[in-house]
Amino acid sequence: MHKKSNLTILILMLVLSAISSAKSTPTTSIYVDPETYEVAGVEQTFTINITVTEVTDLWGWEFKLFYSSTHLNSTNIGEGPFLKTAGATFFWEVNRTDNYNATHGYIHIFCILTHVIPGANGNGVIGNVTFKSKALGSSILDLTGTKLKNSKGEYMPHETRDGTIIVKAVEKLGDFDGDGDIDFDDIVYFADAYIVYWTGGAADPLCDFDSDGDIDFDDIVYFADAYIEYWTTGDP
Repeated sequence: MHKKSNLTILILMLVLSAISSAKSTPTTSIYVDPETYEVAGVEQTFTINITVTEVTDLWGWEFKLFYSSTHLNSTNIGEGPFLKTAGATFFWEVNRTDNYNATHGYIHIFCILTHVIPGANGNGVIGNVTFKSKALGSSILDLTGTKLKNSKGEYMPHETRDGTIIVKAVEKLGDFDGDGDIDFDDIVYFADAYIVYWTGGAADPLCDFDSDGDIDFDDIVYFADAYIEYWTTGDP
């Protein structure tokens, strides 16, 4: 019994030691930041970051990103400030297309320091991607092919976390661009959606106010009422 008790205590000590060691060793991460981003309506431009944390001697990085081309278009790619804290950099957009296949767009970029010097340490933004929303719904930002390299030319282990973009209907009836008012830009948006529908296109859910699957005179009345009420009261 005494031996069994000692063995139990030894196992507990080993487990606690392992837990303590795991907690004291931070994990290097590369992730979409913010991990969930909500966009109010279509035709909205926004930027997400790619961020690293708990990294030591970062000399170069690389990533690929897939997204739903049904819901998003990519409009720009940029380098974040983090790697520049260690020196001059070379940034390259390898590929960016909204038509990688029938359902997805694709981004591939990398960046390195231009001299073999100690790399950057800590946390920070390494890159950013600007999108424009196209349709209501959600898109996974699938971060893959991630590589982090130190100044010795060694690839560093790390965890990767994807992100999600949610394109929501605007809360104010008729405010299609989500800027808080109902103005000429919204008239143009509705007119374009109306023409697209009546020339054989799909009904834009933002303009189908009565949710009957089409954009017709009833929806014109809904929009006209919202426009008049906004400009007479300031509220939808």
